[in-house]
Amino acid sequence: MRNKKIKEILSTEINAWKTNALFVLDYYDGPLEGFGKFEIPETYFYFRLLGERVESNNLDDRIYTLNIIEYVDFQKIENILKINFKNKSNGTFGFPYSEKLNSDESSEKELSFTLTEIISKLDSPELIVRSRDFNSFLNVWRITGLNMLSKSAKID
Repeated sequence: MRNKKIKEILSTEINAWKTNALFVLDYYDGPLEGFGKFEIPETYFYFRLLGERVESNNLDDRIYTLNIIEYVDFQKIENILKINFKNKSNGTFGFPYSEKLNSDESSEKELSFTLTEIISKLDSPELIVRSRDFNSFLNVWRITGLNMLSKSAKID
């Protein structure tokens, strides 16, 4: 299933990619880590900044690792936050982890536990993407061979 999804992603023209939702865990002049959904190609994913080149006249040039996740895991995040990202079809919807919408303490604990659970079961990243803002994409590469990229740190 995963290989089929990766082939679908790689066969979709990069200019056609459309981000539908971002849930940003860490942000500095752009998203550093989080979860998202591509409307085209329909994919749910975890992303993490791998590297960046600072541009003085433009948005920074960034490359991210991507792990494909199951819809059921993305849906867990939606359910805790009481947001249906499926209905956000006119552009990217995202917010930093620290600015959760109307969360109480029990929701925050549940969200933290759920995010840690999802991240902990991820294997090594499958793809690298190049983007300045997660609204447009410049390149995508499949990660092959020995992969030394480590998992994300545990969320406190």
